[in-house]
Amino acid sequence: MKLNDTKLRRITAQGQRIDLSDRNGLVLRVSPNGQKRWSVRYRFAHKQARIEIGAYPGVSLAQARARLYEIKGLLASGCDPALTFKTPEVLKVGDVYFTWLENFCRDHYTPSTYRAIQSTFTLHILPSWQGRDLRALRAADLFQLLTQAAQRNGRIGGPGAARDVKKHLNKMAKWARAQGLIDVNYFADVQAPYKYVERSRTPTLKEARQIFARLTECGTYPFGSFYRLLLLTGLRRKELALSEWSWLTQDALVIPREATKAKRMPHAVPLTRQMRAFIAKLPRMGPHLFTSNGLSPLSGWTKALQKVRGYCDVPHFTPHDFRRAMATEMDRMRVPDTIIELCLGHTQPQLKRAYRTYSFFDEKKAALQKWNNAVSAPLTIPRAGHHEP
Repeated sequence: MKLNDTKLRRITAQGQRIDLSDRNGLVLRVSPNGQKRWSVRYRFAHKQARIEIGAYPGVSLAQARARLYEIKGLLASGCDPALTFKTPEVLKVGDVYFTWLENFCRDHYTPSTYRAIQSTFTLHILPSWQGRDLRALRAADLFQLLTQAAQRNGRIGGPGAARDVKKHLNKMAKWARAQGLIDVNYFADVQAPYKYVERSRTPTLKEARQIFARLTECGTYPFGSFYRLLLLTGLRRKELALSEWSWLTQDALVIPREATKAKRMPHAVPLTRQMRAFIAKLPRMGPHLFTSNGLSPLSGWTKALQKVRGYCDVPHFTPHDFRRAMATEMDRMRVPDTIIELCLGHTQPQLKRAYRTYSFFDEKKAALQKWNNAVSAPLTIPRAGHHEP
């Protein structure tokens, strides 16, 4: 049976070893634990032999066939491949990364996460590690790389960049180990050379009202409208940025499972009066609710957020603080914990998801309506750039 990449990606462990033949003695052996390794069966000096040529997908189907023809060439010249043919001794980080990116990341992560992985590797990992042997790298090497990434150079680097380097490299190493490319993931328990400071300050309701009012002075569309709807819905920034017109129903904005953070369940946001009014005023410039060019989701967060902060007499805040402010105010209004968690789109425990399937849609709508009424209430504040005596 001739193999192809689609078939190879769909092959899973069957609890026993299986051999899948391709052509001219090329075989993919799938072990009971799911590891996939290429080998070539051949006959030399009247004896049957087999030689391994690498693990899939580290060695792609095209590369395996190329090595097959190399082995056949050695046989034709009278040489024993077992003595003269050698698999690559260096498992380059760059080769593993590109294979992981195309064979796993594209199908398992959202487009925004896919782009974030590409950016992290391009800026902070590949310049130093592209040609390094993944099997030879240890925790000390990662610590050094994280130290470099944590050093801010203009707009590049910092603790957040180092955190992304550690997170994405660990993901790639876990995948490489599952594929049989490496035996140990040495990156799993590396102590980061930076301290992550958890945000503890939450904007008050008065501050949230001021932010909501000042957003009009940042411009209407796209950023002014985007941040105001973000404050009303309590969505994560990426969830709203990716939102499409097709996700809107008569009663809700439904974020598909693959666009949510946990990617386990869709997140339905009931539409309040304020949300409907804002969405009705949005221009249709393409598939996304918010866009700068009519083709891709909205981007350019840093400059827009700095402009918003400049219009507000409020201590430093982030878009994620909108969610914290909403949850805090719902607590004050005695909204039940379950409803708050559902409004935030937090994933419920597996057993609860399995047995308790009631959506609490009406309860969520009532809670969001209370929050919208509170945050959009008129607030007398001085004009931007001026202060009351």
